[in-house]
Amino acid sequence: MPSASVILPWIYLAVPGVAAVLAVAQARRSGSPGAVRQFLITCITGSLLGVGVGVWYSRLLHERVPPSQVLVTCGIVTAVMFLLKGFNRSLAWGIGRAVPKDAQGEPCCPAADTLAKVARAGALLAVGIPFVAGMVLTYRPRVVHSGTPGSMFGWAHEDVSFPATDGTPLRGWWIPASRSALTDGRHPGPPWGARTVILCHGFGADKAADLRLARDLVPNGYNVLAFDFRAHGESGGQFTTFGDLERRDVLGAVRWARANHPAQTRKIFGLGESMGAAALISAAADAGAEGQAIDAVAVFAPYDRLTDLFQGMAEANLAPTGGWLARRVALPAAGWEVGADLTHFAPGREVQALWPRPLLVISAMQDQSPAAARIQKLFDEALQPKYLLEVDLATKKGIRESLLFDNERASMALRVFFGEARQIL
Repeated sequence: MPSASVILPWIYLAVPGVAAVLAVAQARRSGSPGAVRQFLITCITGSLLGVGVGVWYSRLLHERVPPSQVLVTCGIVTAVMFLLKGFNRSLAWGIGRAVPKDAQGEPCCPAADTLAKVARAGALLAVGIPFVAGMVLTYRPRVVHSGTPGSMFGWAHEDVSFPATDGTPLRGWWIPASRSALTDGRHPGPPWGARTVILCHGFGADKAADLRLARDLVPNGYNVLAFDFRAHGESGGQFTTFGDLERRDVLGAVRWARANHPAQTRKIFGLGESMGAAALISAAADAGAEGQAIDAVAVFAPYDRLTDLFQGMAEANLAPTGGWLARRVALPAAGWEVGADLTHFAPGREVQALWPRPLLVISAMQDQSPAAARIQKLFDEALQPKYLLEVDLATKKGIRESLLFDNERASMALRVFFGEARQIL
């Protein structure tokens, strides 16, 4: 059975069709085209807002949002507007029936009518604000970054498809170990190509955007399975949960690799960034066979608790009250909409279940932000064996480029960590 994250976008996209049928039926019943006119106005408004969301997201990621995803965004934004309008009309009908009326249908008591309108507005805001906030947090147009293993590094690869453990369809690349100019001859451990790294990209990225993380791994004996998380790249779904449901994507990747490349997965390592780091930690903490098959975990810029992450972001970019709204209103509503308990998602708590497997956490040396404090909290919660590497942050580049892609110290740390990764039992 398809997962809720896959079904949900189709439900939203069906809403305008249902609204069209109701508008035509109402127009025929009343003999007036008013309902159809309102339907068209809502569709046009929703489409314009959807295009605006697509343009904003494209500029945010510095990538072009595909036209198909712009159309999906228009449809979902329009559906949200129809759902809010439908809820408002239901409130008007239900609350209106409680107000006494005269023979002409006019309210007998102005005070009761005013109170009913206030109650209607309050109920609409109480439901509408969390609903829209939850949609803003979790809905994402999928963006495919340019590049393939062949075009970026000259690596051979295989396009693969597999389901997450909840059935969400995922797309990825199987990249076998291959020698190149970057092969340095320092190849420790099992035979060449017997170890596989599951590459878990960050929020807003995809398998191509973070592939440079593996630039020194593939030429030195590691296979890599890079895949798109749900609601990212070429995978299914339109709603992200910042690592919670994405843990099932990681487990699905491990299951596929073990089933299709048993000789190449004598050891399985995880490498993740931000959202991918959170999903990877939670997947490795899973008590099932796939979670326990992950032999070591290396993460860049993880976070300890999702509620603290969003509260900090809201307070930094909005206002102190924004943090309370994010934690107490938007995040619970988002979790309810996508079928996940986001308020209790805490990689910093689950990281203890990695024991006795090793953990490497990489962060920026100069970073004094709240994000750095959250990384430190997660590291402090982890049990031994664990390693914290702080690397220099380039001043003229963002943390993603300087820390992940252009730092030779971080790259070498990954080689050493995976090459010497051992459980303490």
